[in-house]
Amino acid sequence: MAMAAISLSSFAFDYEPEEGLTWQGEIGLNVSSFNTKGAASVYDYLSAKPGLTIGGYGRYVLPGCAGVYGKFGVKYDMLGAKGSTEIAGVENEYTVKLHYINIPIHVGYMYGFTEDFFIHADVGPYFGLGVVGKNVDKVYVNDKLSATNTYSWYKDGNNDDDMKRLECGLGFNVGCEYLNTYIFNVGCDWGLVNQLKEPKWSKKDKLTNFNFHITLGYRL
Repeated sequence: MAMAAISLSSFAFDYEPEEGLTWQGEIGLNVSSFNTKGAASVYDYLSAKPGLTIGGYGRYVLPGCAGVYGKFGVKYDMLGAKGSTEIAGVENEYTVKLHYINIPIHVGYMYGFTEDFFIHADVGPYFGLGVVGKNVDKVYVNDKLSATNTYSWYKDGNNDDDMKRLECGLGFNVGCEYLNTYIFNVGCDWGLVNQLKEPKWSKKDKLTNFNFHITLGYRL
C-alpha cells in the first residue's frame, strides 16, 4: 500500500475521491462452484449454484495518495453447488447449501472520469467461517418426489462429508460509483483452503470454493 501511494501521489488528477472514512452497504448475486482434484472429483457433476450476498463495508481513502484506499467489512455469502443424476427413471437432485460469514480486507485504487463518476478496483484476502452446511438429496421417481434426505457438510457421519468450517482466500473487485453514493461491483473470490479433512480424505484430494458475484451498493 505504501509503495502504491508513493508512486501514484506523483501524478496529478483533475478528479480525486473524497479523503477519509466512509461506510457502505452492498447486496447482490453469488454464482458459486467447486474446484476439485483426486477423489473429490466425485463432486464434478455438480454445477454452479446462485445465492445471495449481503454485507457492510468501510472504505478509507488515504490522504494525498491520488485515490489509493483500504476497504474492510463483513459479508454473509450463500454458496455451494447443485446437480442431478438420472438412472432408469430415478432422478437424484443434489444441492450443497453453504453459508459463510466472510471478512474481506482489500487495498484498491479509484480514478475519476468526472467529478461524479469514478471507477475502482481492489484486491486482498478474505477470512471466513462456515455457519450453515448441508446437502439436500431429493429423489424423484417418474418425475414425482419420492424422498428428501439431508446430510451435513461439516459433520462426520453416515453419508456426511466431514469438511472444514474455516475458509481463507483471495478476492478481487472492479466497479464504478456515481455521485459518491451509488456503487456497482463485479468480482471473484478464490478459496485457497482445501476443505477436505483427513483421514477421511487423503492429502492428494482437494476441494476449494470459487465464487463470482455482482453487487449493488449505497454509500452513506
